[in-house]
Amino acid sequence: MYVGPAVDVPVAMPTRTPAAFRRVDLQAGSPCRVNLYVDERRLSYWPTGEQRWVLPAGRRTVWVGASFRDIRLTGSAGLG
Repeated sequence: MYVGPAVDVPVAMPTRTPAAFRRVDLQAGSPCRVNLYVDERRLSYWPTGEQRWVLPAGRRTVWVGASFRDIRLTGSAGLG
């Protein structure tokens, strides 16, 4: 799973950040629910003036796929 940058933050953030990984083998047409845990620091940034990690609120784009170049699902998730 990859997560997009936060909006309106004072630092540049990557277009897609690897956020969580879990290998799942599926049979064609078989439904499966997969829960992924994303560490808060993967979604945070470090403003040097504050000397601490900051987790920005708001919606972020989320991509799920076999790899960075093989995205199968796209959506969004809200924080804060």
